Amino acid sequence: MATTITPQIVTVNVTVQEAAQPSQYQQSGAIVSVGGTTLPVGTYQYCGNLAALTAILGTAGNYAELTNMATTFFAQGGAVGLYVLELGTQTSPTPSALGTWDAANPGIFYAYLVPADWDGTAMQTLAASYASNTGLKYFFVATTQTTITDYAGTKSVFPFVNAPAMGSSEFDAASAFYQFLANNPSPSNKLAPMAYRQLFGTTPWPATGQSSALQSILSNFGNISYPMNQAGLTGAGLWKGTLANGTQASFWYGIDWLNININQAIANAVVNGSNGNPPLLYNQAGINTLLAAAEAVADTGVQSGCALSATITAVPFSTYVSQFPDNYAAGIYDGLSATVVGQSGFLTVTFNLNATQFA
Repeated sequence: MATTITPQIVTVNVTVQEAAQPSQYQQSGAIVSVGGTTLPVGTYQYCGNLAALTAILGTAGNYAELTNMATTFFAQGGAVGLYVLELGTQTSPTPSALGTWDAANPGIFYAYLVPADWDGTAMQTLAASYASNTGLKYFFVATTQTTITDYAGTKSVFPFVNAPAMGSSEFDAASAFYQFLANNPSPSNKLAPMAYRQLFGTTPWPATGQSSALQSILSNFGNISYPMNQAGLTGAGLWKGTLANGTQASFWYGIDWLNININQAIANAVVNGSNGNPPLLYNQAGINTLLAAAEAVADTGVQSGCALSATITAVPFSTYVSQFPDNYAAGIYDGLSATVVGQSGFLTVTFNLNATQFA
């Protein structure tokens, strides 16, 4: 065998370890157009402000509704924009069209704000297919006191009931849609409860004269715009930030954050481990590396308000391969697990005051 000899004394091999880019999935949400824009059917476009939406509006379908959605959305602020997904003109409400599109385009949108006339059992059927603990998908639905019961127990639905006097240029469910997408948890910007967030450009339910309706809506875990005068504040707030199964929306946002980011961190460690020196190998040291990657994300999640606590564990190498020898040859390791206590906020507080009169 020939030997190649060069005058070079030192050869430097350079490898690059790339950190994962922060996931933007939880800031990605779309309002659904049914023939209301000039976009080709099945496509979507990002709009960072109301003017960007106006530029692509058509004169058919739900174009007026899209304007109301975006107007109310951007009235909340500019921390996040929205996407417009064009599904094409429909002769009747067809939520299944969104299900077909999403199934063909997975992992693009975390949440959808759907047309008002989609409210009902067909919308529930679509949402139910994403209601698992790993569904990572939410549907913001403008519903009513009557139809809200269609969504009972459905984790993937954020039901919003408009006030009777809501203005014709509003789409108040868009205010909650903005609040959900604008979350961007970090240790310096902790995830806040969705309940009681301040809303702008919405019409609140009256504080008097609607007690029966309000009790019915809130008991079915509906959300409303409501005056904040109990707190000595003017304006309206989001009552009470719950999903249709009664769980606080911020609770599941935090669990999803951990799901998404731990997944990405472990994948990043595996890919970098195949391109670095020393490489990541299937042994105890390799498992320790994966465990450390997951633990780092979990710790950040707790510091960011996404969970009250999170504990990551890993089955030791020797134990795992003795129990599942075929998995070792196949490169499969499913011995990582987490125990997470989700973070909730206060919804109701009772204060007991005892007054004593001395003789």
